[in-house]
Amino acid sequence: MFNPERYTASKAHIAIYKIYQYIYTMVDFFSALMFIVGSIFYFYPSMNFDGTWLFLIGSCFFMVRPLVSILRELHIMRLPVTQE
Repeated sequence: MFNPERYTASKAHIAIYKIYQYIYTMVDFFSALMFIVGSIFYFYPSMNFDGTWLFLIGSCFFMVRPLVSILRELHIMRLPVTQE
């Protein structure tokens, strides 16, 4: 697992890697967005409850990041390495 040479072993490997990298990046973006908006909400006492929920959602997104990496690795490991 986590062998960078495998990511470019074939066109299929490259395509799968790109898809998972896109998902990983989007999860990363939305986790940061949740924390930024949650932080802004904390400036207003009436929005503290909503801010807390955004922090929790952002934390869940951070938890999904390693899961995306593991799923990518498992998917790439299952692909056959062919000479193209």
